Amino acid sequence: MANQSPQSGGRNTASKNNASQAQRAGSAGKGASSQLSRGASRRRSAKQPWWRQNLPIIVTLVTVALLIGLFALIARLNTSSAGGGIGEPVPADVLNAVTKPDPAIFAKVGTGDLKNPLAHVAGDPLKGANGKPEIFYLGAEYCPYCAAERWSLIMAMSRFGEYKDLQLMKSADAPEAFPQTNTFTFQHSSYTSQYVDWASVETADRTKQPLQTPTADQLAIVNKYDAPPYTQQSGSIPFVSYANQYVTIGAGFQNSSIQDLTWQQIASKLSDPNDPVTKNIVGNANYLTAAICQSSNNQPASVCQAAPIPDIEKQITK
Repeated sequence: MANQSPQSGGRNTASKNNASQAQRAGSAGKGASSQLSRGASRRRSAKQPWWRQNLPIIVTLVTVALLIGLFALIARLNTSSAGGGIGEPVPADVLNAVTKPDPAIFAKVGTGDLKNPLAHVAGDPLKGANGKPEIFYLGAEYCPYCAAERWSLIMAMSRFGEYKDLQLMKSADAPEAFPQTNTFTFQHSSYTSQYVDWASVETADRTKQPLQTPTADQLAIVNKYDAPPYTQQSGSIPFVSYANQYVTIGAGFQNSSIQDLTWQQIASKLSDPNDPVTKNIVGNANYLTAAICQSSNNQPASVCQAAPIPDIEKQITK
């Protein structure tokens, strides 16, 4: 029994040594395997295309681009639903509402309870290029009061002739008074009539950059009539001469009535004689129509003899 203990102990020691060697071999194998794995991983990484390596960045950039495109599309759709944008042709529904309103609306509105905007000047009769009485407008696209006046002026002038190529416009952004008032521009437009001639000058765009320049003769009219006693401030716009028999300086109604309204919203109101917007635009247009009738020898009769124009003519000639 005593001789067995050393032998038993010897077997145990050899077994342990063998196990230790196996463990070391296993560890070495695992290390080598790990190194091989890392090497393979690096090789696989090196073989990946550039876009896969930068996939998170690409996804982020594409997402941002899509969002920007979506916002731009929404803005465009909103502009379209509002009836177009700056510099675009006037939509048919807006153009017809301003240039071809129901004739009965003029009689129903009358003066719209507005104060007479006309100043009687009785200067030398102004003739246009075709030898007819000339209506001369001077304004600017940035001007909010020009923006308001154009609604009435286009309505009045359309009773005597026809505009072509009118475009949509907004007055200047803030801090200009009544910013972004929806209106039109006379630049690029033309007008034909068998009764009167028309001349328009938009001196600056909505960012106040120069556009059109008045002639020497036009400047002479402005210097003579766009000054005291006809206005408190010389050179005010909008300025309109009705064949040098009458002038209007400034807007004939308050801009606040159309502020923040789209072109279509304004146009849609022009069929309701009780709407404040209609009273302002049509009431002012009736005054301007009477001045044009005075200049055109009351032609055409279908306009100048229709209510309320004869009564307004009596009022402005007193």
